[in-house]
Amino acid sequence: MNNYDELKASLLNAGVQFLELLEKAGALSGISGEAFGNWKNTVTGISRQISEDLVRVAVVGPIKSGKSTFVNSLFRDDFLKRGAGVITSIVTRIRCGQDLKASLCFKSFDEVNRDIEQGLSFFPAWKPESEDFRFDLRKESHRSMLQNTLASLTTEQLITNDTRSVTSVLLTSYLAGYDRVKDIIGPDETVIHYGSDSFLDHRLFAGDEILAVYIKDIQLEIHSSVLDGSIEIADCQGSDSPNPLHLAMIQDYLAVTHFIVYVVSSRTGLRQADIRFLSMIRDMGIMGNMMFVVNCDVSEHESFDDFKRLLDKIRSEISLIIPDPVVFTVSALYHLFKARKESENAGNLSKKDETRLQQWEAETEFTALSIAERERFEHVLHDKLTRERYALLLGNHAERLNLVASGLSQWASMNREILSKDSTSADDIIRKISRNQEKTRKVSAMIRSTLDGAVKKVTDDIRRSVDDFFDERSGDIMAGIDQFIMTFEPSFDSYYESGAVSGINQNLYLVYQDFKTALDGFITESVTPRLVGFMKKEEERILADLDQMTRPYAGMVENALKDYGHAMGDFGIEMVIPDRETMGAIPDLETLKSMVNLKYQPAAQMMNYSARVRVEAFLKFGLYNFVSWLKKVFKKKAMNRQSDQVQALKDSLVTLKRETLKNVHSHFISYRENIKFQYFFKLTDAVANAFFDLHTARFQAYVSDLETLAALIRDKKLNKDTVLDGLLAIEQDVGQVRDSILAMKEKIAGL
Repeated sequence: MNNYDELKASLLNAGVQFLELLEKAGALSGISGEAFGNWKNTVTGISRQISEDLVRVAVVGPIKSGKSTFVNSLFRDDFLKRGAGVITSIVTRIRCGQDLKASLCFKSFDEVNRDIEQGLSFFPAWKPESEDFRFDLRKESHRSMLQNTLASLTTEQLITNDTRSVTSVLLTSYLAGYDRVKDIIGPDETVIHYGSDSFLDHRLFAGDEILAVYIKDIQLEIHSSVLDGSIEIADCQGSDSPNPLHLAMIQDYLAVTHFIVYVVSSRTGLRQADIRFLSMIRDMGIMGNMMFVVNCDVSEHESFDDFKRLLDKIRSEISLIIPDPVVFTVSALYHLFKARKESENAGNLSKKDETRLQQWEAETEFTALSIAERERFEHVLHDKLTRERYALLLGNHAERLNLVASGLSQWASMNREILSKDSTSADDIIRKISRNQEKTRKVSAMIRSTLDGAVKKVTDDIRRSVDDFFDERSGDIMAGIDQFIMTFEPSFDSYYESGAVSGINQNLYLVYQDFKTALDGFITESVTPRLVGFMKKEEERILADLDQMTRPYAGMVENALKDYGHAMGDFGIEMVIPDRETMGAIPDLETLKSMVNLKYQPAAQMMNYSARVRVEAFLKFGLYNFVSWLKKVFKKKAMNRQSDQVQALKDSLVTLKRETLKNVHSHFISYRENIKFQYFFKLTDAVANAFFDLHTARFQAYVSDLETLAALIRDKKLNKDTVLDGLLAIEQDVGQVRDSILAMKEKIAGL
């Protein structure tokens, strides 16, 4: 990565030099043109992109597969908390840097209170003071109400499908963690930094579900040279976490990631949860850059031959989903212990870990394989990050800087030639140049007009495509959600089994809890992946359509510039016309989105449908209870009260489904419009502007205000000798910078 660091620093330095030269050129009275503003914007934008370019690597896999241990082994020390069970409760992003620092972004109190209100709305014991009641965790009376509500829940309400209720876990965590975060959280997002002395304190939040609910983001900076600072490694939650919000967080990160490392434990092999998650990744359309790491637990395998058979089985099962998968076999804990033993902190390795390391080192076949595979993994990762990603990014930046250099050099040369002539000759040259300038302006106007028309066509196509995708009857999303809701059918009798809750409102809560958990799971596992895959296809279509519509203009630009060059040649002025290759390539979509601050709509928002359904259902139950009371009054004995209650549950589930359908449809209509207007249409404009800049950048050297220059020459208000000396100096300085850029291009090509 050192080569990349050096090249990036060199390009940034070239940008600084260009800005200084543009300042000098602009100070030459009266001869700077509109190109200068464009060049400054280009160079400033390139420098910002070089500084902000970030390659994201997501480390994913099921719970207890060893993801955090694997990430620690990459960085050669225990930076992330590791251990058995659900440790990672939030996506933790890690970058290499100069210092050891953890930055934690906390939710605002408004966000926390909204979460709690939504969760409470489904609890039968929760009775808000009024319709406009707003929960505030900062108020002791509200915390007491929350405590009492949680205390009223039964085992059946706290556990569903053999796992803890996500809603109850969320609310319990908010309440339990309040005293520890109350002095940190404020009305707005709060970012807390933990330096080297307190760095490990971040683990209290990343690995503790009670505190993790208050966190929006964690970023670690590690003093290591293992990876470049522009590479981000994300340690994600377990893909089989019982909390759908965890999966939504992973999806949000995967939607913007460049590479995926999927960790499989050799103790468990590939499980059904892995198959579901890999199928989800496939539906998201992001399998192109994916690598698998089989995390080998040496102590778990009887022999090396047994392990190799297991490895072949895992590879074969992965191949069913991903043809020709790239698979590595690494013992993450072995490499972590080994690195710690060999580091300056060797004393931090416990006696128990030291003993385990010695035992593993005796297993020479396992360790030899792991060492070789570790080297192969790092080589392949390095190759993907440099040759496949950085070479493209840096090469494009270098091409664009080279174009600015060419333009600035040509501008200085042209003005120097004109100023060297007498006023009559200068006027003739300027008149002819002005006619050619008009031609270039017309070509630019045609490109702009074509792009404006293309944007309208593309946005119309996008509008239809998005509407079709979300269509309630034939679309890929709503039809599936409708079918899932309408066919959901729990085992009603199970709510009245021995020891179950007998209260009808409590049973309604259990029904809705199971219903909502199932629907949230369906949305995260089935709907969101298809949505992300759809969005990626539409993004590529925007790029391809606008490219196809503007490609013919590249030839027109070249012809206009050749005519310009011929005109200058008639006056003995040699023009070096940049060829089509010098244009470089349009920035990739991720860079473009970063430039205009465009982001995917978070997957968690997919689950924010209204909780209003509870009110209607409870009214239905209220009617049932009233009818039951009348039966008692008139001594009409109920033959089977449990049967009546089961029927009432079924009737109320119909109401729940109907109200949920209404609210889900309303929610997704809003979501659909937001995607169109706040994402796709803005992205189309950004891509169109990028194509316009790409095709017209070569004109910038030839659009100076020459009429002003002619007037200055005629009126003798220009000190020719001073300006000529200044222009010559600029040409020479630009030549030196350009030589360095060309040298950088050769190095980039060799990455």
